[in-house]
Amino acid sequence: MTAITAGYFLIVAGSSWVLQLFPAEPKLGPILTHTTHFQGFQFPLLVTVPALVMDWLMQRDQKSEWTKAMVLSMAFVLVLFAVEYPFSGFLLESPGARNWFFGSDTWYFQLPWNAPFRYKFNPNNVATPLALLEGLVIAMLAGVLLARLSLRWGKWLQSIQR
Repeated sequence: MTAITAGYFLIVAGSSWVLQLFPAEPKLGPILTHTTHFQGFQFPLLVTVPALVMDWLMQRDQKSEWTKAMVLSMAFVLVLFAVEYPFSGFLLESPGARNWFFGSDTWYFQLPWNAPFRYKFNPNNVATPLALLEGLVIAMLAGVLLARLSLRWGKWLQSIQR
């Protein structure tokens, strides 16, 4: 899992870093933010951290596949939340993230350069603690089912021989 997520990170981040090197300007109006180079993707999610934890957990022996699926799902959701939630604040609000590496200084050309929520969270988009908890529980439940399906599929793939 760690290798796959590291590959995802390098592909998304690498393409953003390379795209910024080429000059470009928007040709479709309205152009409200002057742009002089290609705009890369947003900084990729830090899914490598939960993948490291999940790889470590996979090496431990759980009693059943359902238990393993539940542990993996909870680990993924909770570790990703613990890592990505504060990191998203850094990406959006910190001047230290406005550089070529993190790419937080890029802005869609049809949005005004002086938008009120360019470098801070829009309070209308911030979930209440109850809604956040509900979303985390739904993510964990969906994760249990998908992890169980993935574990079953992986066992089936291991049984295939030439």
